[in-house]
Amino acid sequence: MNEKYDIFISYSRKDKAIADKICSACDEAQLSYFIDRTGIHSGQDFVDVIIKAIRRSSIFLFLASENAYKSQITQDEVFEALDYVAQGKCTIVTYIIDGSMLPDSLRFRLRRYNWRDMREHPIKDVLVPDLFTLLGRSPNHVSNNSEELKRQVEEWYNKGEDFYKKEDYEQAVYWYCKAAEQGNAEAQYNLGFCYETGRGVDMDCNKAIGWYSKAAEQGDNEAKIAKDRLGQSKLYEFALSKYKSFGVEALTDNERTLLSSRGWR
Repeated sequence: MNEKYDIFISYSRKDKAIADKICSACDEAQLSYFIDRTGIHSGQDFVDVIIKAIRRSSIFLFLASENAYKSQITQDEVFEALDYVAQGKCTIVTYIIDGSMLPDSLRFRLRRYNWRDMREHPIKDVLVPDLFTLLGRSPNHVSNNSEELKRQVEEWYNKGEDFYKKEDYEQAVYWYCKAAEQGNAEAQYNLGFCYETGRGVDMDCNKAIGWYSKAAEQGDNEAKIAKDRLGQSKLYEFALSKYKSFGVEALTDNERTLLSSRGWR
């Protein structure tokens, strides 16, 4: 693992919902980060990956909560980061996400470093700008760099491809989504396919059509074909349901033609 990160996010899996919000805010601000659920791949040594990621991050962001205090893994991450901070190679930010009080052992060790409380310091309004300040950058540092953004989006798409080939579809969807939201047409098509086939997500015809449509708008012909095909399938299902509920008299001429084309008599 040679990738460097702006932030290492240390959290309890029970606090995933808040961790996801912080990840989304970092994505929007173009801050790179490591979080275990996307940074550790099958077959890798968990501890080795965590240690290397901490040492390759400029900021160690500890999401402090009652759940985190009970997690031995989270505490081990904090202690590892403290050893690295002592060398002057990264900084620690403690972000209290549930209004809790830190245990004495953690409070003592973290007393010298940056503290924030989510109740008083919202993620986007305070935490993200603070992270930029600690990094010595302005909030527009990356977002104004179109070449850097393009490179990062391509990297996200490639990560999605790697996970898809490994049949880790949930992770593939995660990275496709990041790239698709930034306008990558290939990621939009692949995300549509995942929603159509239920790979990594629940099957959702509407979302599949939505992502196919976005890719088609950018000139992706395969996406247009897929969108039209799914659109016809939805019309067929609607017409069939209408027929079963109300009889043939309720069908329009187009609906009768569509049902007939698929073998209905």
